Amino acid sequence: MRAADLVAIENIHKPLEKCTLTQDAACLTFLWSDNGIKVDVPGAPVVGIKALGEMYAKFHSQYPEFKALKCMPELRWANAIVNMSANADSVTVSNNEESRLLKRQGDGSWKFALVGLK
Repeated sequence: MRAADLVAIENIHKPLEKCTLTQDAACLTFLWSDNGIKVDVPGAPVVGIKALGEMYAKFHSQYPEFKALKCMPELRWANAIVNMSANADSVTVSNNEESRLLKRQGDGSWKFALVGLK
């Protein structure tokens, strides 16, 4: 892998952190390639950018008080501290058991193509 690709892959961390902390559905959706697949969700995998956006919007409507308090993305995984509601205690979520496949975009950036459990 070229050094420029490694830098571009590392560049997904700032938007990942921002989108995780704001929980903005459009921002979270932007991190995905057009045909991305998220398999670490209840039920069937979520496939495609439209379905991913709908999934994030639905989650936000179901958990309007959900807050990500801290996000610590790394090349191989991301950890976050979250509150499901105003009355809930903070929980640390560790995705070190999660696989992430990135896809290079036409502009040289990288986006998530597949996220799921190992």
